[in-house]
Amino acid sequence: MAGLECLFSFAGEAGHLMEVKRLDVAADAPPQDKYFWLWRPSGAAAWGKWSFLEMQKEPQQYRKFKEAELWFDENGARLKMDQEVQLPTSGPAALAEGWQESAHAFVKSL
Repeated sequence: MAGLECLFSFAGEAGHLMEVKRLDVAADAPPQDKYFWLWRPSGAAAWGKWSFLEMQKEPQQYRKFKEAELWFDENGARLKMDQEVQLPTSGPAALAEGWQESAHAFVKSL
């Protein structure tokens, strides 16, 4: 069985952001042990975990992290960090080969 399921994925010149769900933990595990938002800036070799603070689903999907704010829909995302960037929606197929192994190893190390 795969270690991760990619729930949301956005990639652009600034980097790659995705929400993943761990499949190797108990179904009743707390959400903070199952769901992770991972960011890898362009040119970086390693993933970083963002610290989730809050979310909204209406009027559009919104997530607030310690590191950034994110607004998104099926077409892409607007990400506000030091500056605001646009990230188109991307699927797991757009990720570099080995993404699942590298992201899963990172998540397991947390």
